[in-house]
Amino acid sequence: MTRLGLLILLGGLLGCRKDKPSQEPLPVLGTCQAVTESGCLSTTSVRGVFTYTTAGGGEIIVDIGGQSFPSVLMRHRGYPGFTLSFGGRFVQRTPRFFAEHLNDRHIKNKQHNNRTIYFPDGAKITLVSEGIDGPTKSLRIYDGTQVHHLNLTCGVLEFSGVVSVDVVRRMDEAEADGEAGGFEITETGLLFFNLYTEDQPGRIIENRYNLGELHRNEPKKVTDYYDDPNLSHT
Repeated sequence: MTRLGLLILLGGLLGCRKDKPSQEPLPVLGTCQAVTESGCLSTTSVRGVFTYTTAGGGEIIVDIGGQSFPSVLMRHRGYPGFTLSFGGRFVQRTPRFFAEHLNDRHIKNKQHNNRTIYFPDGAKITLVSEGIDGPTKSLRIYDGTQVHHLNLTCGVLEFSGVVSVDVVRRMDEAEADGEAGGFEITETGLLFFNLYTEDQPGRIIENRYNLGELHRNEPKKVTDYYDDPNLSHT
């Protein structure tokens, strides 16, 4: 789903209402002040682990509580056994995410500063980094009018709540998606793909291509469509 599709989905949540444009201020971020999780975001007894369940059955598990290997794991109840994960390591206590795995197959490393994944229901996760090989500064989840923002430099949840459609749009437009893709569940399996790049806010270059695929008739098979120029095994 493209950014336009996401905005159409958000607009549908309002039905036929004709409210005046919201003047709601944008959340203040970068303070390192922790907030309590809300909505569909939860934490576990293990410090630094956050779980989010999307409206359409997706799940995001963020683990930044370990000492050496941070991870972002994505799953979906519509395809049991599927995992899309971003792995990496800590650089001076800040996670650096770069390796992308479809189930247990290393498909590629990220190719742009930021990385965005859309879920089939329109939920969206964006990781913002300081350069392709630099530390990942933040992770943000959009799902309808829910927004959740993790400051990874500080290791805290800085914002978690429901905002207006106008605020979602303004927050989304102010932050470049970088390398943006998603996954879709098909009759024969599941496709992992890229959709567009946006290295500067508003400058979108559309380019859809497949990265990997799962197969219902061969549950252990992972097809790798991407030839990462920096990795010999993909």
